[in-house]
Amino acid sequence: MTCCTMSASCDCSGNGDSCSVSVVSVIFSPVVRSTDSTGRTVTGQINRKRLCYSAMYETDHDDQDEISKSQRKRDVQELKRLGVELLDFSDDALRQLLLPDVLLDALRTAKKIHSNGARKRQMQYIGKLMQEIDAEPVRHAIENKNRQHASHTREFHQLEILREQLIAEGDSAVPAALARFPHADRQHLRKLIRQARNEQENRQPPRASRLLFRYLRELQEDRDFVWQT
Repeated sequence: MTCCTMSASCDCSGNGDSCSVSVVSVIFSPVVRSTDSTGRTVTGQINRKRLCYSAMYETDHDDQDEISKSQRKRDVQELKRLGVELLDFSDDALRQLLLPDVLLDALRTAKKIHSNGARKRQMQYIGKLMQEIDAEPVRHAIENKNRQHASHTREFHQLEILREQLIAEGDSAVPAALARFPHADRQHLRKLIRQARNEQENRQPPRASRLLFRYLRELQEDRDFVWQT
């Protein structure tokens, strides 16, 4: 660091005397001093580009750390979500996942808890246990289960539509049902349709309508079984 002193004069008001004012200006020089192997002091300029690059690197490194922390937080939340999804699995389905016994016991315990606070604490515990396993098989099992559920929901609605069509149109709609379920018993199907139509016309409880839907669902399950085999 170097400094220089400048002097200036001013007229002091009041008595007409003059005074001298010294102004000290400090100027920082972009230099560094170090000692070489002989003990001499060496002065050199600061490499501004290197300083800027170092500052940029530190900033990028901090940003990457922040991103990593955010990603880890998202991963933990995802594992907790998977743990919640596992509560919908039966004991047999859970055993097929080959989960550690401690995690299986924690899931079974969570199913029995009805208190919101206790259940939340149990799910936090399950989330920690999930961090100790390979979650990919669990994720795949949950995705498959969700796909099957969505497929069953679509089939359920389709069967409802078919039932309403059979009741509304009667025997004329039977060929459409037989095209979908060739193995159906035509006579039994027509009998259920007539009973359901009669109930609807007489505003009776829909017992035959429910039986018709149950029969259609059995036909659907039989067809799915044949396709799977």
